[in-house]
Amino acid sequence: RLWSLDYLHNPEAQLERIEQSIGRAMRGETFDAPVPTELALIADQTSVSRSTRSAVGDAVSVYEPFVAARPEGDAEAFFNPAKTARVRKTLLKIAKREAPIHRDLLARRLTAAWQVSRLTAKALERVEAVIDQAVTEGEIKREGSFLWLPEQDPQRYAGYRAAADGGDAPRDLDEVPLQELASAVLSVLRRTIAIPREDLQRSVAEQFGISRLTPRIQPIVDEAIGSMLDSGACVIDASGKVALP
Repeated sequence: RLWSLDYLHNPEAQLERIEQSIGRAMRGETFDAPVPTELALIADQTSVSRSTRSAVGDAVSVYEPFVAARPEGDAEAFFNPAKTARVRKTLLKIAKREAPIHRDLLARRLTAAWQVSRLTAKALERVEAVIDQAVTEGEIKREGSFLWLPEQDPQRYAGYRAAADGGDAPRDLDEVPLQELASAVLSVLRRTIAIPREDLQRSVAEQFGISRLTPRIQPIVDEAIGSMLDSGACVIDASGKVALP
C-alpha cells in the first residue's frame, strides 16, 4: 500500500518499499502493509469503547436520544391549546436528555412523542410556540438554531457526544452544535499530534457515526476546524498538517 503523502515527501523511499514488497510477494511471503502513524492513531481512536473514551480525559459521552416510554398523547391533543402545558412538559423532557439540541431535531422528537405523523408547517408552528413559551419561562434558552438548558453555557461548553460504537448516526451532522464538533477536533488532535486536514475531517465525522465524508458533510466539519484554527487552539504546521500548537 502506498500513501500519497508519503510518496510526495520521499518518493525514493516509497519506490524502494514497492520493489521490496514485489520481491516478497514473488517469494510467497505474507506481510502487513505499514500504516502511517497518524492514520493508525485515528483507527485506534475511532474504534474505542465507551469506557476507553471516558478514560482518556476528554469530556466524551455516548449520545442517547430521547425515547418516550409510551405516547404522550395523540395528534389531536398535540394541537389542542388546552394541552399546551403537557406538550411543553414533553419538550422539557427531551431537552433534559438531549440539550444542546437543534430545533429541527427537537421538533421531530416532540411530534413523534405525540404521534404526529408528518412535520407540517402547522406542526412546526405549534412546536415554535411551545419553544417560545419555554424560553420566556426561562426553562430553556435559544442560541441560533439550538436549544440549551439554563445551566449550559454555550461559550464554555466543552466535550462532545459521540455515536455508540457500531451504531448509526443519531444526529445529522448539521444538527450537531459547533461547540461539539470543535471539541471532537481537539480530541482527535490530542491523539494524532498532526494530521492532514481531510483525514481530520473524516475522523471527526466518524466520531458522530458518519462513515463517508460527502460534499455535504465536509464543509460542516471544516467549519469547526476553521474555528479552532482562528482561535489558535490548533495550527497548520510546516508540513501542512493540522496540529496542536
